[in-house]
Amino acid sequence: MTAVDINPVTASLLTDVFADWLGGVFRDRPEVSVQVAEGRNFARRADAPYDVVQVNGVDTLAAMASGSYVLAESYLYTVEAVRDLRGRLSDDGLLSVVIMDPLGADTPPRHMLRLLGVFLETLEREGVAAPADHVAVIGAPEPENVTRLVQKYDPRHRPIMAMQLLLKRSPLTSADTSRLAAFTRDAGFTLWHIPGVATDPALRQLLAGRDARRAFQAAFPLAIDATTDDRPFFFSFYRWADVWRAARLDPNRSTAMGQLMLMVMLVQGIVLGGVFILAPMATRQRAALRVPGRSAYLLYFAALGLGFICLEIPLIQRFVLFLGYPTRSLTVTLAAMLVATGLGSLMSQRFTAPPERLLPRLLALLAAIVLGYLVVLPATFDALLPAPAGIRAAVTVGLILPLGLVLGCFFPLGVRALPDERLLPWGWAMNGLATVVGTIVAIMAAMTWGFTVVMLGALATYAAGVLTLTAFLSRRRAA
Repeated sequence: MTAVDINPVTASLLTDVFADWLGGVFRDRPEVSVQVAEGRNFARRADAPYDVVQVNGVDTLAAMASGSYVLAESYLYTVEAVRDLRGRLSDDGLLSVVIMDPLGADTPPRHMLRLLGVFLETLEREGVAAPADHVAVIGAPEPENVTRLVQKYDPRHRPIMAMQLLLKRSPLTSADTSRLAAFTRDAGFTLWHIPGVATDPALRQLLAGRDARRAFQAAFPLAIDATTDDRPFFFSFYRWADVWRAARLDPNRSTAMGQLMLMVMLVQGIVLGGVFILAPMATRQRAALRVPGRSAYLLYFAALGLGFICLEIPLIQRFVLFLGYPTRSLTVTLAAMLVATGLGSLMSQRFTAPPERLLPRLLALLAAIVLGYLVVLPATFDALLPAPAGIRAAVTVGLILPLGLVLGCFFPLGVRALPDERLLPWGWAMNGLATVVGTIVAIMAAMTWGFTVVMLGALATYAAGVLTLTAFLSRRRAA
């Protein structure tokens, strides 16, 4: 038996602080070990198959509630995660995931429905002919006395059901389903789905096949489509078009708060940026707005700010899985990016060709790097995820370096191209405002379309800025 937790403090509580109170199970039993690691990283490194893989109590809702989706720990609830964990099972092994769901007349289940969809999508991608025969869902209702106690302090509280989703590597046999049905009945649990025994009407369309499942997911009032590593926001259940109306389905506003906060932060960024960045510039640097070609220059510097942050945020999030910890990804990725862009800015001083010739070449090189990432990063992560942390950090720096060097050249070349130094403060202002607003835009876009689309959007943004500026510079030189 192996217990895996990403937090070393948690591990020390089991093996040291509370070891005696726990009967020495995690300290003295040779067949029990405690590993400090990210779950999927450990699954990739583990050699022996396991009869049971249990995922329990890993939800981290603090990031969701504050809107800090960049650090949301949700990589255990994706199609790729289920594939990795299923790959660690023995031939008749069982993956068990427990997740909580608030239930009530106005609170349809969401976590269970989405996770069940992830299970089914994974099995279909793995070529399993009848995915519904491999899964079971049971629920443990919250005791009534607990509900009454909590409602005494929070009248909006709805009963919470502990949902247990089971995925067996081989199809569940009649003996399996009979034992599971008997256990569910004897324990007073709720039977949602056991193959050949019973299926709750709410799950029938979800389990009826890919087309029926996707139609059900599209029509459901909440977003419950399967999450992937490219769009891992498992706890994001609201579509932006109706987030204000749909938030009423969340009685405690816990998971809705993140998306609501992002919308508020976007408005704040635009308003405060206009007040504290653009307004002072408009009053003190108005003369610069009469410089010919000002629109091309301001668009260029704004595009650099928006494009840069729309590359940086997806890379930070993508490397969370590879490096194992959100804080480690933020530290290593951001440090590598900033150092590399500084070196690129320094390197740009050696270029002697005019900016209108250099910028298109840099744009082509940037496109090659970004498109290369879409192919190289997944393959690299698959190959090196079991490697030691130091090697993975070094590989991260090596992968970020060429991108940072190229990105670092764009701003100084834009400064070199300025026809009037009065435009430089405006360039900094537009770049800063676009970066602030772009931080929120990048996260919201990733939640909607995924990190790949955000990175391609960043490339398109750079292209728009570069092509606009080079077109103006070419016309000015020709004149």
